[in-house]
Amino acid sequence: MKYVRPIQPDTGPTALESWSLVLSLIAVALGCSAGLESFHESGDIADGIYEAVMLFVWGVPAGAIIAVLRERRAYRKVQNSAAYKFVNLENLGTWHASNSRRARRGGRIRLPRRRNGERL
Repeated sequence: MKYVRPIQPDTGPTALESWSLVLSLIAVALGCSAGLESFHESGDIADGIYEAVMLFVWGVPAGAIIAVLRERRAYRKVQNSAAYKFVNLENLGTWHASNSRRARRGGRIRLPRRRNGERL
């Protein structure tokens, strides 16, 4: 039987993965906007269509970039929290704020006792 570890969030994307995605999205947007500009200058695309498509070409990568940056911040925030470092399945329902301070100092974490004297 396989040992079951405590539930932990994923480590998330690395900085290299995130910034490579951001740079590739910017490169795609620049290429598409250059192509649209050449079509607009030659008269193949009208002004209204050009503006709408250009807004779409830059809006989609901008939204994806914002999502990537927020996701990295969320992963960093979860991994830096004391609850992530010290909570496991046994004491998930009985966690105290005082235990966080005690655990950061390297002390023993106290768990509440049941009526018959056993630990939870």
